[in-house]
Amino acid sequence: MPRGITGRLRVVPCAIFLFGVLLSIKLGSIWQGLEVAVISPTFAEVKSPAAPATPAKVEEPAPPAPSTAGANAPTMTEEEMAVLQKLSARRAALDARERELELRENLMAAAEKRLDAKLAEMKKIQGTVSGLIQKHDEEEEAKLKSLVKMYEIMKPKEAAQIFEKLEMPVLLDVIERMREQKSGPIIAKMDPTKAEKLTAALAERRTLPKTVP
Repeated sequence: MPRGITGRLRVVPCAIFLFGVLLSIKLGSIWQGLEVAVISPTFAEVKSPAAPATPAKVEEPAPPAPSTAGANAPTMTEEEMAVLQKLSARRAALDARERELELRENLMAAAEKRLDAKLAEMKKIQGTVSGLIQKHDEEEEAKLKSLVKMYEIMKPKEAAQIFEKLEMPVLLDVIERMREQKSGPIIAKMDPTKAEKLTAALAERRTLPKTVP
């Protein structure tokens, strides 16, 4: 190999070596700068920490003002207290009296209601009795009229014999319902004593005022 070429080949490795050394030195300088740049703020932060944020002050509620109601409240005397007690007792007595009156009114209303029911029942019974009496009177009147017809068609002597045996009230009821042209001949055939009593009783009955039903 020529000498000139051999010399250049030796220079190249040396140059590469020197370039590597310079590159290492350069990278070392750059790395130290980065460490200083990174560590310096951190050290400053540790050395001088930031002041903590002051919390917002909470306003406490103002204490309530002392009450002056008790101090300014009017006081009552013993006489006023006694008057109030008397009024309260009077009120209680009036309430009791009102309740008693209300109870009496309720009792009276209940009694009046029962009395009305009794009166209604009595009126009903009275109506029933009146109906029965009227029915009885009608039946008796029908019987008397039937007897009158029978005696009117009889001979005076036969009828007189029957009249002498009848009681005076019944005989009067029959004679009053007979026609005079029929009763006269029968009375004439009767016993004179019985006929006299019958005539007196008829005269007395006809003079008496009739009772109002």
